[in-house]
Amino acid sequence: MLYDKRCVGALIAVVSFTRLGVPIIASLLVGGIVSFIIVFNSYPEKHENVQVNGKCFELKGTAHNGYNELVAQSKKNYIKILASKITSPHTMIPITFTGQNTEINEFVNKNEIAITSKQNVIFYPNINGSVVIGNISGSMLSTIINNLTINDLLASSKSIEGSISIIPNTQIPQQEFDKASVVQKQLVQDGLKEIIKNSSGISQAECRYQPDQPVSP
Repeated sequence: MLYDKRCVGALIAVVSFTRLGVPIIASLLVGGIVSFIIVFNSYPEKHENVQVNGKCFELKGTAHNGYNELVAQSKKNYIKILASKITSPHTMIPITFTGQNTEINEFVNKNEIAITSKQNVIFYPNINGSVVIGNISGSMLSTIINNLTINDLLASSKSIEGSISIIPNTQIPQQEFDKASVVQKQLVQDGLKEIIKNSSGISQAECRYQPDQPVSP
């Protein structure tokens, strides 16, 4: 199943779930999925507009591939930082994830997830899926996160495991999400500097993002 990195960004961007209702969260996620359909149908040649040190660049080809891997790696590091804050393996941790219904049922049973909310969605081209909120044990969650690969997190090959976002809770309060976001942002900025310095497929471009904010965490 494929879906644009904007969908993933939507997951992280709404981490303050304690202040948002489930319908709002679901609508944001569905919006991300719709944006995937629009983006992948509208841009035969994939590219990305990024900003580094106040200058903006268009990344294509090798540079764009490097960017996608950088973003995937940064998201892996981000969620691993959060999972490292789990102090009790038996504590139930709230999470959200998305996927095809047939895959979700197997994933939920395998990882003993207690579903608290499930919103039906339609994936492109016409596949039944769901946005799920549920509780999973700290040990199960840590195992999933430790086994994540870059392919699990790439927009072109994202798995259910790669779609997981942790919801702030007593084990991992909002402050930890903020700290992890700072680390992730710095990792992306450092990685972008290397890509711009060493990769082909780069040209200067009009800025489309706020200063030093190339991606949503």
